[in-house]
Amino acid sequence: RGVAVLLPFAAWMVALCAGQSGMPRTPGSLLLNMLIKDEAEHLDRSLPKWAPLIDAWIVGIDDKNTDNSAEIVMKHLGHIPGELVTVSFDGMGPTWTKLVEVGIKKYPNVTHGIISDADFTPITTSLNKWELNTMCSKHMYRIRAPGGNNVRNMDWIYRNLPGSKVERRTHQSVKALPIPGQEVFQTLINLEVQEYAGGYQDRTGKKSQTYINWLLKDLMEMPGDTRTLYYLGHAHLDMVGENPYQDWHRNLPGKKNIELALKYFKLRSSMRGGYQEERYFSMLKSGEICERFIQDYECSLEMWGMASKFDPERPDALFYVGQHHRLANQPLLAIPPLKAAAELGHAPRSMFTWTYLYDCLRFIEFGRAVAMTRDGELPVSDLRLARKYLKMAKTGCEASQSSEAASLRKALARRIKS
Repeated sequence: RGVAVLLPFAAWMVALCAGQSGMPRTPGSLLLNMLIKDEAEHLDRSLPKWAPLIDAWIVGIDDKNTDNSAEIVMKHLGHIPGELVTVSFDGMGPTWTKLVEVGIKKYPNVTHGIISDADFTPITTSLNKWELNTMCSKHMYRIRAPGGNNVRNMDWIYRNLPGSKVERRTHQSVKALPIPGQEVFQTLINLEVQEYAGGYQDRTGKKSQTYINWLLKDLMEMPGDTRTLYYLGHAHLDMVGENPYQDWHRNLPGKKNIELALKYFKLRSSMRGGYQEERYFSMLKSGEICERFIQDYECSLEMWGMASKFDPERPDALFYVGQHHRLANQPLLAIPPLKAAAELGHAPRSMFTWTYLYDCLRFIEFGRAVAMTRDGELPVSDLRLARKYLKMAKTGCEASQSSEAASLRKALARRIKS
């Protein structure tokens, strides 16, 4: 649905965006900007949570809307300055930019706007408006995915000034102009929302092909656009059937989507520009496709090795390399990358963090690999280290894997004793 610009962790938490010593500051204010079509169920849940946080609102309602979304907007936000705007949908970017322009024109005294989908429901109950800094071009907020396990940062808070706009018809990004004298372009503020599944495009049953058509239209207008290439890879991956291995090896219709997904991910992996996390995940996805669908292990290890070198602070690629070797009954090859993955700290990133990998999988996978070795193949220190990480897995894993971790710890304890 979009992506945040990657910043060093320290920059996320800095409240100031410019050298403001001796410079008077006042709290900011926030305009909610939504684009909706048949979202009554989501709006009834999300808008009551937005109302205490915002100072104004602009809601664009599709001219083909069929439900009572407009009534629900007025029910929950009618006491706050705002406006319903009827729009003719031309993709997210062009349509949302019109709403951004309406907000700038109608509410010039509101300092910031926030782009939000109808299903984004605030978890944060109050917002410190001092965090809305007028010397920041943009701010990020946190989005918790359905199910709650994964969180991403989105740079969809913009200065409510001329020049701000939304780019791309799908996987849109918010563009804001630099502010003279600023030292930091954007920061992360203390605002978190819960994302819910079941938006309009999810309900139509035509999301995948419509989505690809929007992406191809964006690519025609922006040839070589790195973000569009990345999401074309995901779009074709989503259209792969339930048995991609069979599709590939029996030359079934799904093979074409596998080929296209790999083509776009590899192309994005080779391009230096754009969002670097998208490049990293393109490398990971290329490896996954080669490993699981095609069984081209030379390709998978090459792509995961590339990803590990590209962002050595993340454990994901190391985990996949280690898991590959463990599943191939090569524990001595699996242990070094899995050990390195287990030893890494929590890498702060904007786009996506696989929390279960950090909390469980990297630890239990290391323990599994160590448990596969024969007596004398490893120093006792590695057996003890595996027990340490398996103890962490017991805490961080779900029930079945936690039980497995406990059993592995007992077996390693017996080996150490003997």
